Amino acid sequence: MIAEAIRAIDDFIAKQTDTNPHLEALKRTPGYDKFRQSFATGIKGQASKVADDFRTLSDPRVYDQSYDPLTDTQKTHLNNWVGRHMPPIHQLVPRYPVFNYFRQVFNATVKNRYGKWGFKTKAVDYNFEVSNPHYTAQLNSHTDYLLHKSTIDDTTKARIINVIDEGKQAGMTNDEVADSINDEFDQISGTRADMIARTETANVAGQADMAAATENGVQTKHWVVAGPGCPICDDNEADGSIDINDSFSSGDDTVPAHPNCECYVDFDEIDLDALADSLWDGS
Repeated sequence: MIAEAIRAIDDFIAKQTDTNPHLEALKRTPGYDKFRQSFATGIKGQASKVADDFRTLSDPRVYDQSYDPLTDTQKTHLNNWVGRHMPPIHQLVPRYPVFNYFRQVFNATVKNRYGKWGFKTKAVDYNFEVSNPHYTAQLNSHTDYLLHKSTIDDTTKARIINVIDEGKQAGMTNDEVADSINDEFDQISGTRADMIARTETANVAGQADMAAATENGVQTKHWVVAGPGCPICDDNEADGSIDINDSFSSGDDTVPAHPNCECYVDFDEIDLDALADSLWDGS
């Protein structure tokens, strides 16, 4: 019983301290820092433009110093006004550097995966996935989704409207509300950019791992909880080994399962002889 208790404690401690080494390595690269900073600057730029325009706003349907919460009608007018004055994130974050960073993450992940399988990647073409039109299109699609269809703009707009509503209830002037918007986003733009960078890096790394495994005939995969863990990821790990084409309990076929997810998917049996034959170039 004592031995079992000790093993249980050791397993618990290991679970709490487990990390995703590849994700941690990616987070230390210059490309990661530039990607993160571009979104921090972009989100701050969205808020700054709204704050500047709010200083000269004179439409009482949108804002008045009444010490009352926004009415439904005012919320509608304010939502429309912010939507017109807030530039979308794709106008402030250049597309090509985002796509190029995703491509770097994809290549680095495939290289890392081959390293785990015991192959020196200088001797093989580990760029095969990203040179494949299918995976290039996948990265392009992911880039466009992030910049045009993700929740970045909606989240920024909601935070701005919340600051304006609080200012109205406090009877603030337009200039005071504008200052509050800038102060709020000085504090949160970096935090939001951290979340975007971690999540999107994990997303592309997960796609790359799946590409390498699928291309090389791997049959099964399993979820590995890393970082603080959560019920969603714990359930995925509890699934054990599943077919590579199946989804985990969360509905995801690979990481991440949620924003800021630090887990990774690992793969079960692989025929190293077959992989070696597929990579052999005759040299």
